[in-house]
Amino acid sequence: MFITVIFGEGREEILNLNCNIINFIHCIKEKCNLDPQETVDLMDRTGELVNLTERAQSTDLVCSLLKERESYIPLRVSRGEGSEGPKYSAVYDFGTSYPELAGNASIFLFI
Repeated sequence: MFITVIFGEGREEILNLNCNIINFIHCIKEKCNLDPQETVDLMDRTGELVNLTERAQSTDLVCSLLKERESYIPLRVSRGEGSEGPKYSAVYDFGTSYPELAGNASIFLFI
């Protein structure tokens, strides 16, 4: 079981779903060159958020959250000020390599 993660500018990687959510998130952060303290999530091609942040410390398998053989985009999550909710932004600019995703992402992301 696997998914494809789109890292931007034509870079995609296939990742195994048979691992713990906590380890999977760590892997995504490493591949994105993000600080381990940063918060990340994933968005599918339709713009739907996976909500990894809610289960970031879980030892459940990733396959319980993600759909096999689907493609996902890594997102950086930042906390809004005051009562604002979290803000999401793409880790990489994927609009030039994947223009079909730019329209879906712009509905959801607050960059």
